[in-house]
Order: sequence, then structure tokens, then C-alpha cells
Amino acid sequence: MELLSDWLEQLRGHYQDYAWLTEHTDVLYQTIESALNYPPQVNSAVEGLIAICPYMFTRSDYRRWSGLLFDALLNAQLIQDNEYQMRLWAQMGEGFYIAGRHEQARQAFNTALERARQGRTKEMMLSAYIGIIRLQSLKLDASFDARFVREALELARDVGDGELQASLHQALALAFTHRGETQAALGYGQMAYAYWHRTAQPLEMGRTAFILSHACRVAKQLPQAERYLRLAQDQFTKTGYTRQFYLISYEEGVLRLENQDYETAQQLLEMAVQEAQQLEQPVYVAMSLHSLAIVQIELALFEEAERNLHAALAMWEQMDNRFYQANCCHALGYLDSKRGDMKQALAWLRRAEALCDDIAEVPLREMVRQLVADTVLELNGKPAHRE
Repeated sequence: MELLSDWLEQLRGHYQDYAWLTEHTDVLYQTIESALNYPPQVNSAVEGLIAICPYMFTRSDYRRWSGLLFDALLNAQLIQDNEYQMRLWAQMGEGFYIAGRHEQARQAFNTALERARQGRTKEMMLSAYIGIIRLQSLKLDASFDARFVREALELARDVGDGELQASLHQALALAFTHRGETQAALGYGQMAYAYWHRTAQPLEMGRTAFILSHACRVAKQLPQAERYLRLAQDQFTKTGYTRQFYLISYEEGVLRLENQDYETAQQLLEMAVQEAQQLEQPVYVAMSLHSLAIVQIELALFEEAERNLHAALAMWEQMDNRFYQANCCHALGYLDSKRGDMKQALAWLRRAEALCDDIAEVPLREMVRQLVADTVLELNGKPAHRE
């Protein structure tokens, strides 16, 4: 086994070099795995693992790195190293987040936050806040309120780290987009993008531009959404970011759906499904199947749409994502109404209504609730509410 210290020295100069990390992924894994079982090198192994995980979690084999994190955490607990435990819990939260396991992610981030508070480590507290905020994209949570946001922003000002502050703004843009609060999302997203642009970080520029595109789409500002998506694509091409092909094909497919270009949307979303499956990220798979099914309904491909919606619904249920469950049930109701089965359509819509009751009170929930109510009225032969 090569000395981990040698690899750590190289990592310090390459931890954001995706080509180098891709080339050496397997040897890095084997070296860190061995070092975690060799007491004199445990600290160095943990340091290397923490440095490498942000990249490794973008790969389709991210689950094996989650296993290493658990082994590292056990070692950190044995030697009672609170700082390493804080950082490892935060990384484990990220692994759970990517896997769509929001409750485990929340527990990991909350544990990191509590340990950071005990150790009075403001940087780690802020990192934990950022992780908790990002979880809004998996499950809308009533604990995310103005007070929580204010605490995070005040903490960021106290820390005074520009990169962490930009990461917080990026996380807030993501959270507010998924809550339907697009004005706030665009404000925070633009602040984050300005920092990444000033510091010449194309990956973060691309990720933030993608969030801004999503926010504009939710706000029905489709031309601006297109411009941000092109900006994201341009920045992603400068990196080795493995999720870029999924993100671009998915978002462009949904934009084509919004513009009623169903044939192009179907092609793009079929590509997104394939990319998501290769990445082995359940949130991406469920989202792309769900959106593809909506397109297939419009193309009268009812059997394919039903199959994809049921697959997506099963995944949303496994992830306990009530918002997307409600969306899926609404889509199944719409599908059955297209088939002329009004009784089954109304049953799906009533189920969607019940699911809305379990979602935090945010604008996006009310949009879905109104959409369901309008569809019920139309099926009953009454005029729908229109603003």
C-alpha cells in the first residue's frame, strides 16, 4: 500500500481536478479503506476521505463511499475526535441526501449541527445549516421558516467566509424554488452566481444557473429559464461534472413540455431517464419518469404513462415525499380522465387532496391544491377557478 500521506499531498492540489480524481478513484478508495484499519494512519485517512467525498458523491458508485464514511465515523468516535465527527456527520448527510433518504440526512445534519454547537465551531454549524436547507428539495418542512433563514444568514455573516456564504445563498435558492417562492429563490441565486463568477468557479456557476433556470420555470418565466439553462450548460462543459447530462436533458425536456413541444420533450426526457438510471440516483429517476409520463399523456401513450407514473409514485412513497406523491396522484387522475374513467380519476384526485394536507404550508402546496380542485370541478362539469 502506498503511503496515504503521499496521496494526501497530491489531493491537496487535485481535490477539484475531476479528471485526476476519476483516473485515481479506485486506488484512492483502496488506500483510504486500508488506512482506516491501520491506527497510525486513521487521522490521515479521515482527512483524505472528507476532502474527496464532495466529488465522489457525484459518481454513480457514491454508495461505496458512504460505507467508508461510516467506518471513518466509528474510528472518530473511538478516538473521541469531535471535529472529525462533525465533519463526517455532515458528509454522511450529503450521502443520504443524494440517495433520497431525507430523514436519515436530516438526522445526520442535525447531529453535525449539535456537535458543532457544543464545540462552538461556527463554520461547521453553517455547513450543517446549508445541508438542512437543501433538504427542502426532498421534503417541504414547516421548521424551515423566516427565523431559521435569519439564523443561517446571521451565522454566515459572523463566519465571514465568502465561499460558505455563496453556498448558503445557493442552498436557499434551491429551497425557495422547491417551495414555490421564486422571487426569494432568484434573489439568493443571483447573489450566489455573482460570487462563483467573481471567483471563476465554473461548476458552481453551472449548478447555480441550473437552479435559476428551474426557479424561472416555476415562475412561468420561460424565456429567462431557457437563457439560464444555456448558461448552465456552457459552464458545465468546462468541467467533468457527471450529472450535467441528466440535468440539462431533464430541464430542457420539461421546458419543451411547458412549450407543448411534446415529441421533443419525450426524446429529451427518455434521455434523462437513462442518465438518471446510470447515476443510480432515485430522486432523479423518479422526477424524470414522472415528467416523461406527463408528456406521454399528452401524446395519448396511456399505457406507457400509467406504467411510468406508478413507478414514480412507488419511488416517491419510498422516499416519503408527499408533495411529489400528490403531483403523481393528480397526474394519474388526469390520465384516467383522458381515458374516460371519471370515477377512478376522482379517486386519484381525492387521494392527491389528502396528501396536500400533509405538506407544509408553502405556495407550491397551494398551487397543487388549486390544480387538484380545478380538475375535480371540471370532471364534475363545473367551471374551474381561474385567476
